[in-house]
Amino acid sequence: MYPSKTLLHAHLRPLAWRLRLRDTLAVLQRTAWVPGVGFIAVQLAGRLVPVTRLLWWSLLPLALWLLGLLGYLLLHRLSDAVAARRVDHLLDLRERLSTALELSGRPAEDEVEELQQADALAVAQSLHPRQLGWAFRRSSLAQFLVPFLLGAVLVFVPNPQDRVLREQVAVAEAIQGTLQRIEAQREALGQNKELSEADRERLQKELEQLDRELRANPRGREEALAKLSAAEARLREGLDPQVDARRAGLEGLSQRLAAERQDPNADRSTAAQAGQELGQLQDRLDQLTPEERERLAELLKEQAAENANVDPELSNELQAAG
Repeated sequence: MYPSKTLLHAHLRPLAWRLRLRDTLAVLQRTAWVPGVGFIAVQLAGRLVPVTRLLWWSLLPLALWLLGLLGYLLLHRLSDAVAARRVDHLLDLRERLSTALELSGRPAEDEVEELQQADALAVAQSLHPRQLGWAFRRSSLAQFLVPFLLGAVLVFVPNPQDRVLREQVAVAEAIQGTLQRIEAQREALGQNKELSEADRERLQKELEQLDRELRANPRGREEALAKLSAAEARLREGLDPQVDARRAGLEGLSQRLAAERQDPNADRSTAAQAGQELGQLQDRLDQLTPEERERLAELLKEQAAENANVDPELSNELQAAG
């Protein structure tokens, strides 16, 4: 490389960097509306579907836009020839730099070329990057700020999806608590010596199935809680070997009490109605005659005797009530 070309390259380097900054600023001004519009788009989307940390997602277009500008600045290279032509055009140098750069690649053929190269080198030495300016447009500032101001207004407008997000958090917490209870029940099941191996294996499979269902993240709170209640009911029945006997005893008690008050549907009374029957008796206990009270006590004792062998706990409760 010839000395004159080397000197021109050294002087053109800061000018080329300034041109790259100008080009990046031009891209910034042409796309100033992009991050604000992206902010608004994400905010509107967050009002159609639940989005956690909506504000941070709304700022993502701005971050991507800034990264794009940085990438453009770093990757947008300018050759010496392009930089020289653009400097000539911006500063009205009448192609002095570009011509001198082209001639510097070979020895000067005459005195005119030597003078031309010397003049171009002197001009390049006298130039400063500040002379190229920035070409800033004030309208681009409005294009950047106005969409962001509209987006900021949306941030403070009530979002109907916030309630959905709160429900999702509540469901997640309920599921986490349930998973912990399931794990505790699995440990208790492993230590239960009263169950047969087949029953223990069946209940373990039910617990594993419930665990998988709850980890699948149910869509709604009602669905999750309904599954939870049904599964826990099945588990209680499986872990309590006397549940069938207790249900039969309560059904018998309910039917006896209904028959005592001459209910035509006494044969269809269920275990769930036993509590209602006892509650009604308690409310009108003061209205019963001594004979009716004695009859009620005998009825409870008879039911307690029938359940003494299959469900001692229920039998004791009935004897205490009698």
